[in-house]
Amino acid sequence: LGILSKQLRIAEADGYGVSTERLKAIIRKIEWPAPTTVLDELSKTDTVGQARFAVEEFLKETLTSRRTDFQRLNPLDALIRRTESHQHLVAMLEACSGSGKSLCAADYFARHTNTVYFLFGYGQTQPLYCKMVNITSALNRAIDFDLSDIARKVLQCSADSAQVGNDLDVLEQRFRNDDGMTREWYFLGMIGKLLNKRATASPVSIATARGWVNEIGPDQKIVVLLDEAIPVQHGTTKILGSVPRLLFIRRLLAAADIHLVMMGTNTLMLNFGTAAQAAEESRSCPNVQLVCVSSRALPPFLDTKEQFHNLSLLLPKSLLRPILNETNPWLASELACNVHPNGKRQACHLNQAAVTTRQLVNLRKKLSKYSLYAAFQSATHSDCSQAQLFHSFACLNLWGSQSSTPEKGDRAGVLLLSRDENDHKLIKTPNGQDIRRVKAFFVPAWKDPIAFAICANGGRPFSEESALAVLQQICGEAHLHDPTALDAFKRDGNMLESFIAVVLVIASWASPDHFLQVLAWHLGNTDERDVNAILQQGGLSAARCETTSQQIARAFRNLVPILEGEEPNVRFPQTMGYLRRCKDSERMDGAGRGGTGSVLECKKRLPIGPVDLTTILALLTSRKITRTGQQKNATVAVLAVTSLAPTSNVTDSLITGNCSGDWVILHLKKEQKWNCSRVPNGPQKKLLVLLEVGQDTMPFKGTRPEASPVDSVEHLSEKLSTTTLEDEREDGAWEPFGAEQQPRSGWWRGLVRKAFQDNVAGREGGW
Repeated sequence: LGILSKQLRIAEADGYGVSTERLKAIIRKIEWPAPTTVLDELSKTDTVGQARFAVEEFLKETLTSRRTDFQRLNPLDALIRRTESHQHLVAMLEACSGSGKSLCAADYFARHTNTVYFLFGYGQTQPLYCKMVNITSALNRAIDFDLSDIARKVLQCSADSAQVGNDLDVLEQRFRNDDGMTREWYFLGMIGKLLNKRATASPVSIATARGWVNEIGPDQKIVVLLDEAIPVQHGTTKILGSVPRLLFIRRLLAAADIHLVMMGTNTLMLNFGTAAQAAEESRSCPNVQLVCVSSRALPPFLDTKEQFHNLSLLLPKSLLRPILNETNPWLASELACNVHPNGKRQACHLNQAAVTTRQLVNLRKKLSKYSLYAAFQSATHSDCSQAQLFHSFACLNLWGSQSSTPEKGDRAGVLLLSRDENDHKLIKTPNGQDIRRVKAFFVPAWKDPIAFAICANGGRPFSEESALAVLQQICGEAHLHDPTALDAFKRDGNMLESFIAVVLVIASWASPDHFLQVLAWHLGNTDERDVNAILQQGGLSAARCETTSQQIARAFRNLVPILEGEEPNVRFPQTMGYLRRCKDSERMDGAGRGGTGSVLECKKRLPIGPVDLTTILALLTSRKITRTGQQKNATVAVLAVTSLAPTSNVTDSLITGNCSGDWVILHLKKEQKWNCSRVPNGPQKKLLVLLEVGQDTMPFKGTRPEASPVDSVEHLSEKLSTTTLEDEREDGAWEPFGAEQQPRSGWWRGLVRKAFQDNVAGREGGW
């Protein structure tokens, strides 16, 4: 390759093109080294011994005094120990980044001499992975030699045919056309050399590899640990595609009676679904034991005294232990290192530490903006696509309901999978669920505020993009090809209500002084002024500015989305508040609580006139919320509308509607800055935040019914039988038509038919 590159540079410098014949001639001159020579060069030293020593030192530095506890909780020991001698183990350890799956693999590798640990593909740069670079290069190169030989021979056999087939076909044809038991494989030869079973890395047969297993005795097992097995997103392999590569590794090791444990994110469906359907030999092998090790089986965050102390400065000490049992260990460890108390409120400490931690997280993991948007929605507790594991910090749901999810470190997190008796293509979980239909879920933010705070990133979760821009992408083309965007798209029927809740939650994680600035930005506006500057523009006295600033800080302080019934579990008065979507169950759209209660109402309809505005404000400001077991009037109200009619006047509506209180009104119109005014109409100091998103702002402008996200066929059937089009428009929850559009005849029938067809077709996520 060096000679070829040199010749091309010379030809380019001379201004001449290089013909295909010339390239072939140059390639023929290259003396390609034999595969065995290459592999011996890559493994000429004690590769495994050096890697094991380096990994041991890494674990001592990382886990320190917690190493013994980590070994005790490592699920791989019990999993491999309990595998019968006549069984072949194929395990998938599937969890999001930072869950500790690689630490478990490294810990097992450091303590067991008959184990090989390497990465799927090339180019990994994380500190632990750098310790394995020599083993990774040697084994991946051996796989490349085997697969290139397979591909070359199949292509030669298919030269007379116009169809060659895809990668899986290539691999399948080769295994069928050639007796894999008698031929020799470089991958097995390299494993033999790394485990000191052979002096060279020359290829060996499956029968020879089986002999190694018999030599070490029934109590010992040869195990291959394969990390970063991410087929779809991974692009660092050289020969064929990622799925056939994984399939090749699985089938070859199964034939040689070598156990395989894969670590990765979002690989379960591909490894145990697509690959299994294509593997005739693996289907006919009754001794293969398929196991899924979920994140719930991994050790929880094992903190040091210093880390626990630092985190107790951010969150209530009495609730910290349950939080650490739920949170991502990597995120908790990084957050504990970034705590720098400065005398401010506990909530500010959490925000500052989370922003610093997010910068470090971005260096190792690219979080999907669509996945983050879904995590901020109130409906985020429901099941979502398995792809969320790769793009964010979701958890795999193998138990059917989240209430059945075991605790972290529980052996119940290890599940034995089985094949369907009637269709061996289908692999099922213990509760009978098709493995291809397994979903994920986000741990509720009140259970894991650490991950939520880091994702919020001080009110800027999407980096330089606003929430409105991300939602417009989701409702445009993104949800058609990105499962994480589809999760966000199909959450709620009321798009405006969902969006305003998301924006309030996100903006609440900004500094209290910049809450209004960040809120305006996520709504598509620009106003660089802080809260005090906006209030002073309204002519408020210094004392009233201070009072209103405190109202904003208390009402909108680190809000998290919750569901109905979860309020008693949210006990972080000094750190966080919550926002609950009521969906009109209490004649309002939302209720929030920081240090002060707040209510939310959203109206997606034509420009609201004076009479309607008076009615809405009268109802909204009379809402009562439960605080300390008593019903009290809310002192903060948020009203979001598409637009107000030119004749509408907020001051007049507050007075006409008998809205008692000394009101400060913060009004934000589309493409304008905040406007502040005061309406004295009673003694109690109150705040009204009025948001106009814009009548022509997408996606809140009327859309055709096919584009409206819905929950299920049953939901549509219920709507069809119990409501009319006029009911929907009056309710404000759905408004499928713009002012200029007319409903088409039978549109409900067509939508039900489409949803039913999509559901039958097994579309990811369903409708």
